[in-house]
Amino acid sequence: MKNNLLGVFGLATLVMLLAFIASCKKTEIVETTTSDVNIVGYLDKNPDSFSLFRQILERTETSAFLNAYGAYTCFAPTNSGVRTYLQNLGAASVDAADLNTLKDMVRLHLLEDTIYTGSFTDGKLPVITMYGQYLVTSVTFKDGASKYIVNRQATVTKTNVRLGNGVLHEIDNVLLPATKTIAQQ
Repeated sequence: MKNNLLGVFGLATLVMLLAFIASCKKTEIVETTTSDVNIVGYLDKNPDSFSLFRQILERTETSAFLNAYGAYTCFAPTNSGVRTYLQNLGAASVDAADLNTLKDMVRLHLLEDTIYTGSFTDGKLPVITMYGQYLVTSVTFKDGASKYIVNRQATVTKTNVRLGNGVLHEIDNVLLPATKTIAQQ
């Protein structure tokens, strides 16, 4: 009788142990503060539009901080705009272009703050670029729609892409730094 009681007790313990193990669920631990992609992640998700600009960020060693926490505004030129820029430089590829010229180009396209189109006025933006010059925006009426123009050089084709570390505006051309002062112009 004592052996039967131990057997029943052992069987009951085994059943309870198996039920306990089966009821355990793996807890999902979130290791990030947001699931939003950063600027570099967005460029990586859209290689048809931004693979050349992404190559420039990699070559200029800018992609590391644009893939980390921060608050940036990026005016990202499309592949067609970068191709035209490289052609004007006389460079057959991103690797053939002068590194310092590419670094200056990247800094002109980045602001250390998030600037949405609500801050675009006919005039300079409220924050200076990492290159040290202000960007100037205006609005034009083209093809039956109003469009933003940056530095009279590029049209904004997609606005206010909110990302984990800032905002991105897609532009159709590479911006060039001003070489003359207002008085010289």
